[in-house]
Amino acid sequence: MIPDDRLSEALGGVVVTQQHRDLRDRELEWVERQTGRHFRAVENVTWYLRGSGTRRLWLPEVPKKADGTAAVVTDLTVVYRLYPGATDTALTDSADDGFVLREEDGSAFLIRKGGYVWSSSYEFQVTAKQGYATGSLPPDIEGLVLRRAARRWLDLGAENVRSETIGPYSYTRADAVGVPVVDDDERTLREWRGEVFA
Repeated sequence: MIPDDRLSEALGGVVVTQQHRDLRDRELEWVERQTGRHFRAVENVTWYLRGSGTRRLWLPEVPKKADGTAAVVTDLTVVYRLYPGATDTALTDSADDGFVLREEDGSAFLIRKGGYVWSSSYEFQVTAKQGYATGSLPPDIEGLVLRRAARRWLDLGAENVRSETIGPYSYTRADAVGVPVVDDDERTLREWRGEVFA
């Protein structure tokens, strides 16, 4: 997550309010949708993966522990089913047909033990810890989020803001204003988009 002081600086020195944090969070969610990666605080993330038909099952990201260091196998749970909605079967790392987590060149994958494969006819549900501590986002991702938030903030002029107060309840919203993707943004997104392993 991006700390308030960096957000304030990107937005021209404003005193950060919840509205600014919401703006930052929306842009971070947009980046996550574009890249298929998780950049929020460390939490359990679940991936639904189709088996590869080989001993390797590629993960979208390298799992992390709560302190941000690489995960150990006990941080992972794997469940498989023949098709979505079918009965779940747990797969444990300690079983003869279990798995081992491997990390190689910034990618992560699970290797089946005992010569077993990740059957291509099965769906695998992998749950792992993933995310970043406050202030520890990769610099290019943080910069992308802050640039987009700043562009959106500048676009929110008086003509785009709508307010209403009814008794103790009030809200302010802005009309939907798109933030263009500039070349630097696209380059960063391209570098972080997850690879597709067929």
